[in-house]
Amino acid sequence: MIRGLGPGVSEFSFGHSGADEGFRADMIAWEDLPCAVVIRINSDNGSIIQEILLSSAMEYDLSGVLPNLGKVQAMREEERTIYAGRYRIPELGEVLISILKNGLAVNAEFSEELEFILPENDSTFFSTDDGGLFNFRIEAGKVKSLRVQNFVGTKLD
Repeated sequence: MIRGLGPGVSEFSFGHSGADEGFRADMIAWEDLPCAVVIRINSDNGSIIQEILLSSAMEYDLSGVLPNLGKVQAMREEERTIYAGRYRIPELGEVLISILKNGLAVNAEFSEELEFILPENDSTFFSTDDGGLFNFRIEAGKVKSLRVQNFVGTKLD
């Protein structure tokens, strides 16, 4: 779905998402069906929204809703060292990223769960839990910041 400041539009549907402190929301309506799905959760982590939407689409045979499938790019441990370190996301707190197996482990003070992410390309990793994207800004071979779910964190070390 293509998103901008207004509703997002795809081949089969249109929708809009929203967020504020303590909640996330998403709404999708189908162009040729008398159907819409509205999801609102009381959490700063909206990762479950995609799973609810996928389940609804399967149950009601709604077209155009596909899982987020990341394609893993092989990356040696030495290449992944630039991402490891502490990041500060002002709205949420600190995130510690460390090297684990063939990806990275994300330990955030605002989450009880350790998250495992895999490289999709040199600046984007995806969560093995929900397909959520972690985008790193790299300048002169060093990671400067991390963007996840519209939050930006600065690398501290």
